[in-house]
Amino acid sequence: MGMVSALDDAVGSVVSELKRQDMWDNTLLIFSTDNGGNIGEQGNNYPLRGGKFSFWEGGNRGVGFVHSESTSLLPKSVRGATYNGLMHVADWYATLCEAVGATLPKSSIDSLSQWHALRTPGASSPRDEIVHDAKINKHGKLWQGKLRTGKWNLYLGFPGKPNEWMHPNGTSDKGPQNCSKAACLFDLSVDPNEHQDVAKANADLVTNFTARLKEAGACPDSFCGLDNYKGKNSLCDAFNIYGCYGPWASRPGAEVASMVV
Repeated sequence: MGMVSALDDAVGSVVSELKRQDMWDNTLLIFSTDNGGNIGEQGNNYPLRGGKFSFWEGGNRGVGFVHSESTSLLPKSVRGATYNGLMHVADWYATLCEAVGATLPKSSIDSLSQWHALRTPGASSPRDEIVHDAKINKHGKLWQGKLRTGKWNLYLGFPGKPNEWMHPNGTSDKGPQNCSKAACLFDLSVDPNEHQDVAKANADLVTNFTARLKEAGACPDSFCGLDNYKGKNSLCDAFNIYGCYGPWASRPGAEVASMVV
């Protein structure tokens, strides 16, 4: 509660300064989580399954809101509405680029603009899938992953803990599946809280979705080697090559390489 209060104060200070600078009426304020609540720190995602550090919906699904005083940025027709289109947090980059008329760089390979969908009542999302994870071992075997495609969630391998539904009163319902021996499949249109594994009844879908995960894990494009970049002074050179900074190597005198996005 103390952290939330501090966050409220910080956002309030930013908003107050934007108003003082006469910028508030032309500002787009976006607030978003990056994952589900941390069960170990009194977070709760009920009735969703799992939480932070797991791939279950309780760990991946986040909430957010968009606010603007400007009707040119945010039309009156969508004020107070809920947007349920599939969206990844990375999509904010392309969305904001379109909102301000900036050209999306070629290095932006994971971001899709949601600008039109957010501003148009009833519009559908430009995104139809999210590859949450796809790990392939040195023998070419896909051993872990999660794919959201349309209304379906496919899990392969252990999705992580907590593997259960945590009630607000501190009790929990244990999850029977861990997806390690066989892939799990859930139809979120009728089972958003992931109680019923329907993989056996949809074997063809499981086969197709697993192949898509393996394709994603193979990662044939030039960006797949980012984590293995070994060039001279790689922390600095990475920006010129890939358009972003990342912790590709240790920096002398620093415990952890810095990350700037």
